[in-house]
Amino acid sequence: MIVVVVISVLSVIAMPIYVDYVT
Repeated sequence: MIVVVVISVLSVIAMPIYVDYVT
């Protein structure tokens, strides 16, 4: 489904940004 793909892509993109922001 499109929703699953969107969530997966957002997770992959947001994870490094979130980690870099918190660290």
